[in-house]
Amino acid sequence: MLNALAAEFPKLHSEQSLLDCASLLAAYDKTPSEKLTDNERRAVAKVLRRLVEDGGVRETLWLNGRDPRVNLENAGLVAVAVDIATLRQEEWIRTNSGDHNHSAHQGPSLAPGQPATQETIMDLIIERTKEWSEVNRLDSRLPLALTNIAIVHGAVDYDILINLSFVDQEYLLKYAREVVQRIPHVRATQTMLLSSESGFSRP
Repeated sequence: MLNALAAEFPKLHSEQSLLDCASLLAAYDKTPSEKLTDNERRAVAKVLRRLVEDGGVRETLWLNGRDPRVNLENAGLVAVAVDIATLRQEEWIRTNSGDHNHSAHQGPSLAPGQPATQETIMDLIIERTKEWSEVNRLDSRLPLALTNIAIVHGAVDYDILINLSFVDQEYLLKYAREVVQRIPHVRATQTMLLSSESGFSRP
């Protein structure tokens, strides 16, 4: 079953669609036009439930941006460059003069009690994205949803990569200006549109 799930990438499956997928049928030496027997289906369903309960397979709910009720059909990225020098300066100042004294640090600072790390910046982006999405609602619909965010090691030009689904490009640019570029220690951002993609962030 795990091999069948891996072979089906980038398609996301429900339990029902997994039971009918070509990769699982092939594992049972069946052609795509055939079906699993009732006994085989029960056995697969039982194993799948056990894998979900044990954590070997994650059961996750994703917003389907292409569904008209969600209406977040566009996808894009915001690449974030963090100013590591000012981040380390703030960390040094806190260590040597106390967490509450930011007077020697030039520019926006993180709130007291927040460690001066890239992880803190990522957490701030997540928190402020939720707030911004609520304030900028389109009637009852979200203008934008964060689908993934990661710290990237080894890249020269950026340190954090944000994946987003959104209504249109205007909201992506507005979001980058009003949220990401206002986070302390963010040196630069670059927005990119995705014309097509494969992966778990867009069912």
